[in-house]
Amino acid sequence: MIVALLLISQTDIYAQGVRTISGIVVDETGEPLPGASVVQKRANKSESLNAVIVDIHGHFSLTLANSAQEIEISYLGYETKTVKLTSEMSYRIDLKPSSEMIEEVVVTGAFTRKANTYTGSVTTVKGDDLLKVGNQNLLSSLANIDPSFTLLDNLAAGSNPNALPDFQMRGQTGFSDLKGEYESNPNQPLFILDGFETDLTKIIDLDMNMVASVTLLKDATAKAIYGSKAANGVIVVETKRPEAGRMKVYYTGGLSIEMPDLSSYDLTNAAEKLQVEKMAGLYTSDNAQTQIAYQQEYEKKLREVLAGVNTDWKSQPVRTGIGQKHSVYLDGGDQHMVYGVDLSYNNIQGVMKGSNRNTFSGGVTLAYRLKKFQFRNKLSITYNESNDSPWGSFSTYTQMNPYSRLYDEKGQLIQSYQYVTGGSKTANPIWDSTINTVYLSKYTDITNNFYAEWNIQNNLKLTGRLGLSKKNTSTDNFRPASHTNFINYESKDLYRKGTYYKANGDNFNINGDLGISYSVQLKKHLIFLNGQVNFTNYTYNLSAMQAEGFPNDNMDHIIFGVQYDTETGKPTGNEGISRSVGGIGSINYSFDDRFLFDANYRLSGSSEFGANSRWGSFWSLGAGWNIHNEAFLKDNAWINQLKLRLSTGYTGSQGFSTYEALATVKYYGSSSYNGNIGSYLVGLANPDLRWQKKYDNSVGLDFTVMNKRINGRFDYYTSTTKGMLTDITVPQSTGFATYRENMGETENKGYEAYLNARVWENKENRSYINVFTSLARNKNKIKKISNSLRKFNEDQDANKNQDDDEKYKTSITTPSVRFEEGQSMSAIWAVRSLGIDPENGKEIYLKKDGSVTYEWNAADQVVCGDTQPEFNGNFGFNAEVNGFGFGTTFSYRVGGQIYNSTLINKVENASPYYNVDRRVFTDRWQKPGDVALYKAITDKSYTRPTSRFVEDYNTLTLSSINVYYDFRNCNFMKRCFLERLKVSAYMNDVFVVSSVKTERGTNYPFARTISFAVQASF
Repeated sequence: MIVALLLISQTDIYAQGVRTISGIVVDETGEPLPGASVVQKRANKSESLNAVIVDIHGHFSLTLANSAQEIEISYLGYETKTVKLTSEMSYRIDLKPSSEMIEEVVVTGAFTRKANTYTGSVTTVKGDDLLKVGNQNLLSSLANIDPSFTLLDNLAAGSNPNALPDFQMRGQTGFSDLKGEYESNPNQPLFILDGFETDLTKIIDLDMNMVASVTLLKDATAKAIYGSKAANGVIVVETKRPEAGRMKVYYTGGLSIEMPDLSSYDLTNAAEKLQVEKMAGLYTSDNAQTQIAYQQEYEKKLREVLAGVNTDWKSQPVRTGIGQKHSVYLDGGDQHMVYGVDLSYNNIQGVMKGSNRNTFSGGVTLAYRLKKFQFRNKLSITYNESNDSPWGSFSTYTQMNPYSRLYDEKGQLIQSYQYVTGGSKTANPIWDSTINTVYLSKYTDITNNFYAEWNIQNNLKLTGRLGLSKKNTSTDNFRPASHTNFINYESKDLYRKGTYYKANGDNFNINGDLGISYSVQLKKHLIFLNGQVNFTNYTYNLSAMQAEGFPNDNMDHIIFGVQYDTETGKPTGNEGISRSVGGIGSINYSFDDRFLFDANYRLSGSSEFGANSRWGSFWSLGAGWNIHNEAFLKDNAWINQLKLRLSTGYTGSQGFSTYEALATVKYYGSSSYNGNIGSYLVGLANPDLRWQKKYDNSVGLDFTVMNKRINGRFDYYTSTTKGMLTDITVPQSTGFATYRENMGETENKGYEAYLNARVWENKENRSYINVFTSLARNKNKIKKISNSLRKFNEDQDANKNQDDDEKYKTSITTPSVRFEEGQSMSAIWAVRSLGIDPENGKEIYLKKDGSVTYEWNAADQVVCGDTQPEFNGNFGFNAEVNGFGFGTTFSYRVGGQIYNSTLINKVENASPYYNVDRRVFTDRWQKPGDVALYKAITDKSYTRPTSRFVEDYNTLTLSSINVYYDFRNCNFMKRCFLERLKVSAYMNDVFVVSSVKTERGTNYPFARTISFAVQASF
């Protein structure tokens, strides 16, 4: 209704006594400013609103009443200008860049700072720049721009649209979540959306077309205002705000094509696989009767091979996924009130058949200005529905033998195969796609953010914000009795066949703040002061249950279950409340725009911590020197900016279980005493438990030279995280093995470098060529661990030393996560290997004392590599000539190692009963004297972690290609209703060149993506 009234008011002009004026709006260089708003200033609200948007050539024509006295011209990044009307009918209006545009500002989410006087280490990326390197989601684009923001490799999840990625900023600050104490990833950055805290899921599903800017807060000066939540860095996302003028409509539509990338797989074909089985001795026996049976089995398979059976299993569950996205945004209004409405739909079709992610979102923004008061309210609603593939895990297809047919002689899909003689059946994974299964997850997020501002004076402002957010989640997983998970169940488990897992979650968050800002300039002294008090209240509730006994795939409701799952037992759940209050004080000072100083202090109190440690203080100090403003450089023609920055300070991290500091009890669920239900302690209290503190030190240099054609930045930092949360071993007499304490300590050191150059530019037709490169390095070290982590290491060693057992094969053969003082948290622990002994085919190990042995022992494990690269970064270029644009971004990592799991799982430790990597044929020891990389194929013993499979890991990835054409110079644009028309094409993850040959996307394949987009506004 509001939009309709505004539309009516915009067309409601005086029937009599009107005139039409025209003109052109240009910037300080005379360039036109298409999209600028020209609005008649109203003396009172009863007057009709007359407004127009400047066309692509800067021209406008506005019809208004003869009584109109002034018009107001505004454009983003420029000072709003008021022009008194005269008898003239044509006007030339020059707009000056606003002070914020000239000097730029840093948006911290709590307040803004002039970039020229700010001493913090930040990276700000505009929404348009994010779209230049990809249009999938803003975090993937951000990782292609800033190497300090790292997307961690997940070789299992691949390009699964429903798997949340794992990001880190400036390295790992906390121990991995070994036992599930954390509510979220303990190394994940804090996300701020339009000034309010949000989660990773909402950022991933955010419509990129609505993003105005993203700012990364990296050092203590930049992030200290977020206190106990800022240790891992802060990502501040600002969305677009509506602008005044007649209603404008923006539409973006896209088509996405995802193609499976299976190039990393090199599996045997049918003939080769049968040969592998023969080499492994599967058809050889000392028992004559058994040998006959083996020979018959071999000949049966050989006939299939000779008949041409060579099933490509890995191609069965994949497809070319075709998705689409649409986004519509409209805004308008006058100097009193503006509005914005956005709607979007994003449909992602994954490369595994049946996998998809659908996100619907919408929002309404209303802003009202009354004299010195300004109010803004934004309501946004997001609904997401995602389905995992009914075809199951991709890994089940890569293990299937290629000599197995898909269909029998009657054309019926074969349900199972007997790969292991006398063993259990191996299910045909395709079978599950033919029955009714459910792998559905949904969430609905409703958020309302309200903002009020009172400009008491020109330099004194009071602000208030209140945010409400409610999120409901649900998960349904249904597998009927005919599912292959139950193919080897015995008859006694008849009523256990078929499972249904159902979970529901409910989160509610309310947070608000009240702030005051003051600025004053006294000759050469410029001071900005900010103060703020804030509170948050977060509650969550999760309930889950699993039932079993679903005989028919049409009985797909949990009410049809026979009983609760006998392994998981009764329904489970979790709930919690987290409350916090705090205050912020901040000062930004500059003298003569040369010497700079920043100080921040935050006092925070949280219910998550012990009774003796409810409150924590966090602070930062920053200093800077604008060297370019010194007299000896003032007249230098080629140095435009040269700023030195220093910062130091403390921040914190939290996010673990709500009741970790409290003594907690549970009730006995299956026994009672004298008719009463008893309870028992499940956790010891720790009244001194507090947040982890991170001490950051940073030095940086910003520079711009050659008439602003080249700019760059360098940062060096060290950070020490103290009081890391770990388990402390306590005497068994307490009734507990451990309790939580702040005992760990780690250190990160690193540097970042960025360089951007505009090598050619023609301002007349907006043409340019821009090149860029970046580099980052981070190394971490454990400085202190608890006795519980030492016990954890001992348990891991004991697990590795146990006898071969198929049930524990993965944990036995995979390098353990170990924590040792003086070593990296990402170290690869293994026993040093001298290779395979040519005489007997056994592996020769090097013990810690330097002696050699054939026996693997966990006590001989040492650091054989580190998954952290020596450095990583991005490089590329973007260009535009006469409306045609092209850009490309490469990502690289140099140094660091990887434990090549493919060589273990598909070569040396590969089961000959299932398909294997072709390298199983090469470099295998066969007879005395052979110099080989791998043990004999007949050696069935498990290979424990060994340095033989630690390989240097260097990669070069063509992350994105972007091609577009902007029709602004086309003649038809002058005559049609469109103000802008632009078409684009993208390719993402085009190729990866790696020094390591390993399988990528083991549970879900990686994908190459091609997408097309059209942007139009009118």
